[in-house]
Amino acid sequence: DNADDKLTQLYWLGIQPAVLAKPDEGLALINQIAIRRVRTNIARLVMILPNTEPAKQLDKVFPILTSAPDDATRQDILNGIQLALEDRKSVKPPESWKAVYDGLLKSRNETIVDLANNLALKFGDERAMALLMFQATHHKGAEHRTKAIEKLAPLKKPELKIDEMLRGLLADAEVRGVAVRGLAHYPETENAAAVLKAYPTFSAGEKADAVLTLASRPKFALALLEAVENGSIPKSDIGAFAARQITALNNKDVTAKLAKVWGTVKATNANRTEQTKKIKTLLTEDYVKAANIERGKAIYTKSCATCHKLFGEGGDVGPELTGSQRANLDYILENVLDPNAVVPFDYKMVQFNLIDGRVVTGLVKKETAAAVTVRTANEQIIIAKEDIEKRTSTNNSVMPEGLFDSLKDEELRDLMAYLQKK
Repeated sequence: DNADDKLTQLYWLGIQPAVLAKPDEGLALINQIAIRRVRTNIARLVMILPNTEPAKQLDKVFPILTSAPDDATRQDILNGIQLALEDRKSVKPPESWKAVYDGLLKSRNETIVDLANNLALKFGDERAMALLMFQATHHKGAEHRTKAIEKLAPLKKPELKIDEMLRGLLADAEVRGVAVRGLAHYPETENAAAVLKAYPTFSAGEKADAVLTLASRPKFALALLEAVENGSIPKSDIGAFAARQITALNNKDVTAKLAKVWGTVKATNANRTEQTKKIKTLLTEDYVKAANIERGKAIYTKSCATCHKLFGEGGDVGPELTGSQRANLDYILENVLDPNAVVPFDYKMVQFNLIDGRVVTGLVKKETAAAVTVRTANEQIIIAKEDIEKRTSTNNSVMPEGLFDSLKDEELRDLMAYLQKK
């Protein structure tokens, strides 16, 4: 029955009240239960019971973990613990943790070792940090290195010099994308300088990540805009989303520099009808036939792919475009020219000013008493509420206004041709 999502959910809903009433008996059942969802949820629920401390609950769960009959059960229990602790920055481990961790690291199951390291990071275990630092720089597999970097970047442990490691990885084509995103966590000006120096070597997607990293802090944004001013970064590389992010920094020097070298972020165009007519007049059938599809794809990657998936590629902030009305020009213009006209609740943008000076804007995907999970244009991050200085909810769509304003006629034609291709 594990393959049946609805049936396994029903099993869990059936037993949940009993686990709440008698959690110790529920724990004792884990190693006898065949339904993976039930095993995971029992471990998770026991960890988050009211008026309990994580360390004491872990002392109850760990014996069940170490006596588990197989890797699948161990994996489910670890998943349950991780889900229970995912919104906490750090957790004090029980004394039993060292022996448990030693045992988990001996596993030949990579998933179990990976989950064990996730838990070790929550506990501030230096062994896990050292292991991941080595994995980030020396592992032969790019996927393993990427995972290690994603786990290390938010830690901000000065003694580990993580930002120094990330700067060194900007020359590594296998992982420089995740390294660029990771540097957004570190406010030191040399990090912005390193990103700008490496910028010409980046792919289109990596450049989009770099621009968003540089748009996340006032000092970074000034460095970015100075690079645009001196011609080392094309003005067109700053899209409408990044420009709005820069404006959200609410720094008068940054806003003035943006206006000087890029332009101003406009409110929704009141003359949408006139703008629609102008574009529809431009995009005649013969004109679109002459489009450069490959150039249109490049423009899409820079302007749209951070948020939307098309033909299996891109982000998942906004709706997928592959099956939408992308061949309907009226539909596209209605949603792009006036994105704030009708904004579903799930796509309303929220801005977070963090105490370290970083500004994060995106969609709230999940919220608990301790943290908020935010989907930005290029990543999903968990922000501890203790790190939030200010939170601002808006009625604006996560899609910015003026996406087409910076495009030349032929660029708009190429983009539309790529969007509408079969």
